[in-house]
Amino acid sequence: MSKRKIYILLLLFVTVFSSCKSHFILSNEAKKDFNNEVINKLSDDFLKFETFSSRLKIEGELNGENQKFRGSLRIRRDSIIWISINLPTGLPVAKMVFEKDSVKILDRINDKLYEGNYNFLEKKYGLKVGYSLLESALLNEISDCNDEGYETNRKLITYDDSLLINCVVSKNKMPVFVIDYLVDKMINKIVRTKITDTAKEFIIDYSDFDKEGEKIFPKGMEILLELNKKSLNLDINLSKIHLDKSQKYPFKISKKITVIKY
Repeated sequence: MSKRKIYILLLLFVTVFSSCKSHFILSNEAKKDFNNEVINKLSDDFLKFETFSSRLKIEGELNGENQKFRGSLRIRRDSIIWISINLPTGLPVAKMVFEKDSVKILDRINDKLYEGNYNFLEKKYGLKVGYSLLESALLNEISDCNDEGYETNRKLITYDDSLLINCVVSKNKMPVFVIDYLVDKMINKIVRTKITDTAKEFIIDYSDFDKEGEKIFPKGMEILLELNKKSLNLDINLSKIHLDKSQKYPFKISKKITVIKY
């Protein structure tokens, strides 16, 4: 390949990441140490807590239809994610509980409870996610998915003012999906998480970074999901964040609820 063709290919690659001015790929000898240093530095700036809670304001577009919701998010690290969603009038819409090996989604509008493991999310929505990936996405963190039987191979590409962490996630040595984390070097925070496989693309853009205790945390998330020619776009604003506050995770269902097990 001629030097001119190589130059053109490099120029096209850089153009894809237009916010980045230049890049270099580390030599094999330096990769391992650099990877560990970058991941450790990034992890040091994650929020430190046992429990997390926040109010949610959600505005979304589903297939061209605008929706507005309010809700609450509660997390016990590495244990449970609890989400309650209401209409602005206070009418309950849904409640969700995610644990290490189980998923419960209560549809309050249609009085249905969907209950199963994470295969349920893949069967119903085409989402190949597990607990650690879901928790890390909500908390602006990086996940290796290893606790869910996956193996993750990371490649780091650095630019003038940002860093791309490319993670190929495999199971039984077969690639399942790819996670790309875009990190802003100035604040040492993930500003975009993109999850892709052959059928879909799932993107979270983080914004409104502000001090939360001694750490910086995003108060805004924009979520875009493209799946089977359907699109979901959500703008989520977090407020009244509390760390290490005593909290419960209620999930009561009435007798009129139809339980659907997966």
